[in-house]
Amino acid sequence: MRTIHKFPFEIKDEIHLQMPHGARAIAVQEQFGVLCFWVAVDTEAELVDHVFKARATRQRLDGTEGRHIGTVQQVRGHIVIHLFEEWLSTGYQVPTSGADGPALEVKEE
Repeated sequence: MRTIHKFPFEIKDEIHLQMPHGARAIAVQEQFGVLCFWVAVDTEAELVDHVFKARATRQRLDGTEGRHIGTVQQVRGHIVIHLFEEWLSTGYQVPTSGADGPALEVKEE
């Protein structure tokens, strides 16, 4: 069954979370002082490691960040973090054009 689940996390350069294969983050926000991803998942899929990357404003991007999920502000806007989902974690093909590229398709395995 496809549904949306919440995954709390702590800020690190690389964030590893166990999620169903093919899961795709759709939002990131702070809720009650805790940072959370909201993710579309297939509850019947096998759990795999999903990797997210956090980058601060003006921090160098190395091209491995993946798809931008969103930006969160903490401490009254003094800390601004941009969160990305690694393409390989999603089970989706890496786009070849545009910010998010063409419509994404699930990889056949």
